[in-house]
Amino acid sequence: MKTLISKTNIILTISIVLSSYILASATIFSYSKKPNFKNTPCISSNITANYENAITINYNLVEEKYINDIPFNTYNVATEYIYLEAVVQDFNLEEESYIDDIPFNTNKIVRLNRNTKYAQR
Repeated sequence: MKTLISKTNIILTISIVLSSYILASATIFSYSKKPNFKNTPCISSNITANYENAITINYNLVEEKYINDIPFNTYNVATEYIYLEAVVQDFNLEEESYIDDIPFNTNKIVRLNRNTKYAQR
């Protein structure tokens, strides 16, 4: 069943790609007899006069005080992102050999302590 679904998906994908390619190539080579020009009047003298006036005016802008553009602590966001990336990552640690953390026999020590406690009473 999965092979039938995968085959139909492949055929469908190929047909969509081919049809879009054919449609795109047909629109690239289509042409019209009439050129498409926007016929807008442009008065360049008014534009240059307004531009020269805008340049000559001295604009005194008041400097703004502190702006809180980013209303959160970016350090906290970055550390949380790094933490989440580290938690998701799988560290392959080698298996450790046997480690003798307690190098003495605790059973003997417990028996020895029991005997001395009872002997002292």
